[in-house]
Amino acid sequence: MVGSSSSVARTVEPQLEDALAAWLPGQRWFGAKGSTVSSVRIVARDVLRDEPHFAAEHLLVEVQLTQDGAAVVQTYQVPLGFRTEPTDDLRPWLLPVAGEVAVYDGLRDPEIIGLYGDALAAGKATGSIEFKVVDGSSVPSGLRGRVLGAEQSNTSVILGDLLLLKLFRQVPPGISPDVELHRALAQAGSVNVAPLRGWLETEVGGEPTT
Repeated sequence: MVGSSSSVARTVEPQLEDALAAWLPGQRWFGAKGSTVSSVRIVARDVLRDEPHFAAEHLLVEVQLTQDGAAVVQTYQVPLGFRTEPTDDLRPWLLPVAGEVAVYDGLRDPEIIGLYGDALAAGKATGSIEFKVVDGSSVPSGLRGRVLGAEQSNTSVILGDLLLLKLFRQVPPGISPDVELHRALAQAGSVNVAPLRGWLETEVGGEPTT
C-alpha cells in the first residue's frame, strides 16, 4: 500500500512516477540495462523526515520492463530527498522534476543517511519498514554518513567511520542470503567477516523481505 507523502513532496507528486521512469535507467545500480522501461509505480513510501523545506522518504517502486519482447516487473527501493534549496553537491543526483522542490537520490545526502542510522539505533518501525537490530548488539545514534565510491547492484554507505550500511537497490521477495550468512557466521564465532548489527525489513508480495 502506498503511504502518505511528506508535505514538501506533494507539489511534485504528480510528476514523481514519470520522473523515476526517466531517471532509473541512468543509475549504475539499475539491474535492467538495455531494457525498455514501460512505467514505474510507487507501491510503498515511508516518511523519514518531514519539515517545511526538507523531507526524506523511502520508496518501493515496481518497474515495468520489456526485455526481449517479454514483460518483466522488478522492485527497487529508492531513498529520496526533497529540498527547496538543494546544495550544489546534490545537484548531480537530481530527478527530472519541474517546480520549486528539488528531488534527489537520498543516499547522496549525509543528513538522510544519518536518519537511517538513527532509525536502526532505535530499532523501531517507520511506516512499513522495520529496523531490526541483532539481539545483544546495538547501533549508536547520531552517526553521519557518506557513500562509498563504487556502486554496482547496491549502494554502500559508511556510518560514522564505524559501520557499513549496504542498501540493496533491487529487492526480490525473501530474506537476503547476506543477512542470513553474516548472522550465521557471527553466531559461529567467525572472525573473518564483520558481525551483523541489524537490517531493514518490509514486505514484498506478502513475504518478509530484506
